[in-house]
Amino acid sequence: MVRDMRNTRPEKQSLTPMQKQAVLVCSVCALAAILTIAITMTLLKRGKTPAAPGEQPSSEVLVPGEEDISDHYQISETSAALLPETADAGESYQKETLFLGDSNTVRLYANGLISLQQFCAKEGIGTHAALNEGIVTFKKDSNTYTIAQAVAKMKPRRVVIMLGTNDTGMSVDEFIKNYTALVQAIQESYPYTDIIVNTVPPVPANHANYPHMDQTKIDDFNMALLSMCEQMGLKFLNSAEALKDANGYGREDYYQTGDIHLKPVGLKAMLSYLRTHAYQTDDRHRQHPHPRRVYPEPQLCGDSTQQLGGCRLFRRAGCAVSGQLPGGQDRRHPFQRQRQRQDIPLL
Repeated sequence: MVRDMRNTRPEKQSLTPMQKQAVLVCSVCALAAILTIAITMTLLKRGKTPAAPGEQPSSEVLVPGEEDISDHYQISETSAALLPETADAGESYQKETLFLGDSNTVRLYANGLISLQQFCAKEGIGTHAALNEGIVTFKKDSNTYTIAQAVAKMKPRRVVIMLGTNDTGMSVDEFIKNYTALVQAIQESYPYTDIIVNTVPPVPANHANYPHMDQTKIDDFNMALLSMCEQMGLKFLNSAEALKDANGYGREDYYQTGDIHLKPVGLKAMLSYLRTHAYQTDDRHRQHPHPRRVYPEPQLCGDSTQQLGGCRLFRRAGCAVSGQLPGGQDRRHPFQRQRQRQDIPLL
């Protein structure tokens, strides 16, 4: 008797709706797990820690849509020009320093972090203007002086130069040419001062108010400055590493939104880096009377800086520094009256 084989095959059973839903859920979960592992491994390879669910990403995590340019800035840690970390040199080291620069240097004074006798700077200048323009004035002197001429009059123990933010429209070669000429002018004018070249400050990823700024161009400037320092026997202060986030841009909390100027917290971080990367040498500057600076007092509006009256100074007798007119009328802004500027020469 022939056996009907068709009757011995098991019947194919279809999945119930509940079973289909379970399979779909398992598939989605498996895919999510695979994606999570892949993302975690990618972040770990970059040396970053993924944020926990519901947490805001830290400054060490890439912001979605932003490019990671941190690998672009390459500084040789073995360079003889690079200032290494030291013990904190203290306020005395900072007070013996004359700061040369642009608006971020002006902001050091405007925020009360340095005295009038500790800076020669002007908002908006670049290396060419710093070399050629008379931007510095002194009490009881109607002349204007270039930065190099002013250094010779003020006779500082050391100078820290921080220029370049307003030069990003030029080539790296032209920038270094101008910077070299400025350094040489200072050396010829007053050879007894130590010269420290500070980095061009980084800009935050959001610099919408200054869309022409390019952080990679600033990095190129700073790498070229280190080479210049090596060739000229100068010291290089890499303060950019204290102002940058993990992406290679300026830390957002150090800048106003969309802006490129440092807030007080960022300026303090830069000064702290200066003191903890100190350059101590024998005192070579001469002990002669130092002329006292005059400067149009800035008005602080929140975190912004605006000069009162442009370059207008009170020229009447006894008014160049105090701001008081004959008869006792006080023409100073309340900020000026509170601060009572001290005209103390550099030592």
